[in-house]
Amino acid sequence: MLYVLRVSLPDRPGSLGQLASELGSLPADIVSLRVIDRDSFQAIDEICVEGEGLSPERLREAAQRAPSVMVETVRRIGRVPDPLSGLAVADRLARGVGDPILTLVEGLPDALNAAWALALSVESDGAQIGAASADAPNPGVMDTPWLPLTKARRLPLGDWAPMNWRMHRFELTAAPLSSSFDFVVVGRWAGMRFRPSELRQLELLADMAVRASRPVSAAL
Repeated sequence: MLYVLRVSLPDRPGSLGQLASELGSLPADIVSLRVIDRDSFQAIDEICVEGEGLSPERLREAAQRAPSVMVETVRRIGRVPDPLSGLAVADRLARGVGDPILTLVEGLPDALNAAWALALSVESDGAQIGAASADAPNPGVMDTPWLPLTKARRLPLGDWAPMNWRMHRFELTAAPLSSSFDFVVVGRWAGMRFRPSELRQLELLADMAVRASRPVSAAL
């Protein structure tokens, strides 16, 4: 069984070792580690572990036995996350593989460890879907009080959001595309807050997709 934990832990020597020891006592083998964000006080890490007989409850309890460790989420997954998935999206965009916006939207779930992504544009009759990743929910009727967008930002859930988005308590972020009223929305599971480094990655990839969509003469 494979699980991924997103944890907050003190940014000091030995903290990660203590966490690894507690997980190893289950036993759970750490197969990948990604640092999501850090400041002077704490680090946000995603840790993929493998082992038989594991459960979200056992993993959470073991991790939180390590001093000052807080577990944001524990999820079962089907494969080990690729730490280079964001670079893979950038590579496809740079080489002009396929439609740039579709390439962006299909690649963002892996790049940002998210559930889905949608490219939308606001027109007179509401928000229209330009591209959608696998498993992306239909937004239906959706207000956009947070437009126009000038940069990537988190979107707090509210009455503006479609009912099924609110029912799943998705964590949401969005970034502008070709205009401040054309944008990409990324959703992921409750509890996995988008961090500043992830917003920056989304912004950079969205900008690459926009540039790749322009005619060569306009991009120069």
